[in-house]
Amino acid sequence: MIKHGPNVYIENITAEVMALLVDDDIFPVVKTESNWNDTNVCSPFSHYISYARQELRKIKNPLIKQILNLMLSLMGPVLKAGRLNHVVYVNNWLLTTNPSPSLSSDQIGRITAFLSRRFSGHALVFRSVNSFLNPDFYTALKRNRYQMVRSRRIYIVDTRRKAFKKNKNVRRDLNRLKKSGYQLLKSGQFHRTYVSRLTELYRLLYLNKYTYLNLQFTDSFFLNALDEEIFEFLVLRKNNRIDVFACQFRKGQIIYGVCLGYDTKLPRERHLIQHAFALLFDEAKNQKLFLHLSSGVGEFKRFRSARPYTEYDSVYLDHLPLNRRFPWIFLRLSLEMWQRFAAWLFRDKPELQ
Repeated sequence: MIKHGPNVYIENITAEVMALLVDDDIFPVVKTESNWNDTNVCSPFSHYISYARQELRKIKNPLIKQILNLMLSLMGPVLKAGRLNHVVYVNNWLLTTNPSPSLSSDQIGRITAFLSRRFSGHALVFRSVNSFLNPDFYTALKRNRYQMVRSRRIYIVDTRRKAFKKNKNVRRDLNRLKKSGYQLLKSGQFHRTYVSRLTELYRLLYLNKYTYLNLQFTDSFFLNALDEEIFEFLVLRKNNRIDVFACQFRKGQIIYGVCLGYDTKLPRERHLIQHAFALLFDEAKNQKLFLHLSSGVGEFKRFRSARPYTEYDSVYLDHLPLNRRFPWIFLRLSLEMWQRFAAWLFRDKPELQ
């Protein structure tokens, strides 16, 4: 991405990608500015305002929807005026969910001092921070004066728990997969000519069905990921055609679901979405690992023993003038207020909180 630019691999990105060497580890650094319409993984405005507008479709109450739309319309100009998108992301792999880094408090302090000097007009942000999977990292960030801005609700499965092993929905999904007639192929077992099909299945789900603010992966992204063995791909093939795939990687005791895809034009009775998740469940179950299922379709995941957790953007602002700190502080307080209100309003629908 440094050599060719990220736009070759992800169409809706205009950011600059760099690498940061910290002792013996290398972390991707992504610098953004006025990229208001970029994908939500590298545009705070897209994530907190534009993407939130897309989520309003899930709310049936017209009055609540109108109130929230008005709030977003008022917040948008304030955040733009405060240059919310002038950000330097650390450890942003340009994925929906980033692996949690093993950084000490001292290392975070050195990173912060270096980057705040180098990029004095940009907020510093670590994405995908949660206190459940990596409490030491969460604590170390707070110790270094990073503010926790609520980002999204994520879902994590502990495959070692009895609740997962006995979950009827998971067992039914795994049984359906076994009887589906599909052939399971893993990375290295299928030809790279299938790359365009992976791109098509991904886009049918994440872009056509949901929103074009999601990462717009290209053939080059999937081809590079396969050639360099960056992720493991699990595909289901029948009659020489791939209808389902899941993409994952492992770090420590966690399997991260990068993305999945299925042919949304086929009948729901084929249970393709259940097959896609069953691929991930089976991998995590066999290895007795945590499975990070990212966000979205919360009800579906909760019925399969996934537990919800809050994920944060961890933001450092101390080197910025007050007028540049204000948008992030305003955003953090607004989200905290909304969380309390939503917990009461949608107490029966946690996925809307």
